[in-house]
Amino acid sequence: MTDEEREALRAILDAHAKLERDALKRRERELRRKAKRRAAGGGWA
Repeated sequence: MTDEEREALRAILDAHAKLERDALKRRERELRRKAKRRAAGGGWA
């Protein structure tokens, strides 16, 4: 594996890790919002 290939691989992995972190954050926010709505008496929303 050349240095160029290694750099490309690292860039791809970094981008993927960032996407996963963003998706997790978004999911956490949605779950918190749903929990809040349920706590406010929203029933099954």
